[in-house]
Amino acid sequence: MNLLNPSLYISLQMLLSWIDSWWITTPISALKFVVSCTRVSSRNWGRMC
Repeated sequence: MNLLNPSLYISLQMLLSWIDSWWITTPISALKFVVSCTRVSSRNWGRMC
C-alpha cells in the first residue's frame, strides 16, 4: 500500500465515505422531493415534476 500516492489514497477514502453517506441521504431527499411534489400540486403532477 506504500506504493500508493498518499493524496490518491485520501481522495479514495473520501470518495468511499461520500458514497457511504450518499446511500443514506439520497433516498431520504428523493422521498422528500416526491412528498413535497405531491403536496404542492397533485393536479399538475406532469407540469411540476
